Amino acid sequence: MRHAVLWVGLLACLLGVLWGASACLVEPTPSPEPTITVHGLAEEPTAAPTLVYDGHFPVGYPTPVPIIYNMNDYANRDWATLYPQFGPMGAWSNWNWLAVHQGPGQLNFGAIEQYLSISAKYQVTLRDGTVISKPIAISIQVFPEPGYDSTPEWVYRKIPGSPTLNGRLVGQVVDPDGAGVCPPLAAPKWGDPTWRDAYDEMVLALGAKYNDDPRIDSVWIATGMYGETVIEKDLGNGCYYRFGTSDFGQWVLNRVLPIYRQAFPTKPVYLINTGGGCLRKDSSAIAAALPVRIGLKHNSLTYDIASEYDVQGCGKMETMIPYTETTPIAFEHAFGANPWQVYWSTLNGLAHHADLFDFPYSATSWHIPDQIAALDGILHGYDQWDFIDKYLGKSVENTPGVWIMFRDTQWPVDVTEWNGASCVPRLWEMGEDNRDWGYWLSRINAPGGRTLELIRPLSVNKDHPECWEAANYRFETEVAASLSSAIYGYYSLRRTDEATGNRYFYLDVNDAWPKWGQTPKAAGGTAAYTITVVYADKGTDTWGLSYKTYDGTERTLTVQKGNSLTWKAQTWQLDDMYLRNGFSQGEDFRLDSLGNGDDYFHLVHVQAAGS
Repeated sequence: MRHAVLWVGLLACLLGVLWGASACLVEPTPSPEPTITVHGLAEEPTAAPTLVYDGHFPVGYPTPVPIIYNMNDYANRDWATLYPQFGPMGAWSNWNWLAVHQGPGQLNFGAIEQYLSISAKYQVTLRDGTVISKPIAISIQVFPEPGYDSTPEWVYRKIPGSPTLNGRLVGQVVDPDGAGVCPPLAAPKWGDPTWRDAYDEMVLALGAKYNDDPRIDSVWIATGMYGETVIEKDLGNGCYYRFGTSDFGQWVLNRVLPIYRQAFPTKPVYLINTGGGCLRKDSSAIAAALPVRIGLKHNSLTYDIASEYDVQGCGKMETMIPYTETTPIAFEHAFGANPWQVYWSTLNGLAHHADLFDFPYSATSWHIPDQIAALDGILHGYDQWDFIDKYLGKSVENTPGVWIMFRDTQWPVDVTEWNGASCVPRLWEMGEDNRDWGYWLSRINAPGGRTLELIRPLSVNKDHPECWEAANYRFETEVAASLSSAIYGYYSLRRTDEATGNRYFYLDVNDAWPKWGQTPKAAGGTAAYTITVVYADKGTDTWGLSYKTYDGTERTLTVQKGNSLTWKAQTWQLDDMYLRNGFSQGEDFRLDSLGNGDDYFHLVHVQAAGS
């Protein structure tokens, strides 16, 4: 019955939009109590309708434009005109709840309409030459920063006993130390049924207005601080705030995800899912189980951080990895505006199958687009902005290429750190340990191909040699400054290990790629490939690329090194390579150090000819 009432309200609101009304009117309805706990699902997900997916989205449904979006683009800039050196850019803008919900059943989207009417006039040229209007993602903020409860005051007038702070009704007042140095700060009343019903009313009206509006590219769900699933904050001076308990998590899991999908049944929707510890694990599972999946957007993209995994199984990337090939994925930056962090971080996001990136821009501080635009002529074969546009939002079925970056984390599971007095294990969290970043191209770790990682030492260990890991020692002793200072070798790389009989990199193309298993052009078929290998020109020995032809013949193409101590790229155009798991470890092809000296590799990029 509840859903019937909600849809009646939606229909009325939609008719109001069609009739030119300036606001949507939706009657609030009672809400059921939560049935899903913060740390697990208490009931089975609803059976999904029959939908055919191509990657992250059902076939026939809208998808976001796979480009870079500017974070908080309140100025609504015409990027193509103002910054022609940039690639295509969209924007994310957000509005506070109180700005759009002026009373019970009174929704005014005038500010959003004004923004959309301006952005629709701007043109964006995509990588393939298609010209579109500027893509816009929107959010409604509830708790945009610590202490700012953006709930409309009329909601709290309906909740008896609502406190007042700084002359304004708020949901709750949090004061960590009473009369001490920490100021009292406000937060929403996450668990209150009246508050939740008012929020639902706003979301349903928003969806009725904009689900079918092509000016809006996607909707990003903002919940806690900064729009993220965060309700805790250390503001320094011993002022540690917690702005809610399990009521926040229950609200996100039980109310926010289903109400947004109900309101936006076909629009791409992403939950800003950074923070929240194990809440992000449970919310990821629920979002991925919905018949039309809600995407996962993490505002923590960087080159390597310790909190990607943790002992509870709730790490930032750990909670996304099970869904990256099936559920919409997006990232906001958490890296610096310098060449090496920008390069590594964007490849990290691509390797985890992002649909879009959300990056800030300031000419003096967060000038990340400037850094991307300056990364031209990269050894993988493209300017970095073009490479990003080439591989954002692709599925294994439609990607023009596959690639892999050889790496490991600075925060392995067994890393140690200096505690001020001794070297102690750091066991509570770790990076993506023993993991390359593969984009449907993977390295098989098997006898003969057990490569060694070389990792830039952690700064925390720098002055304490007893805490160094062997990999860090190898990096410092083996990687010349000219190699480690270049973006390609800045954080990590891998090499062969002939001393232990491991002279190969076994490389396996995902069998689901349509270009895999195709008859080569040289054998009468149509398949041909461009292969680029980025390697360290260290030593005067040779290395080889080995592959099989259609008749099973093994061929090895060799590269002579010149010991320039620089990074180089070797590219081949091959019309006789047959990708069919033809080698002993099931790999499609391999890199071979040829037994005459170890070789150091950064990346392999395989493209179908003409892509």
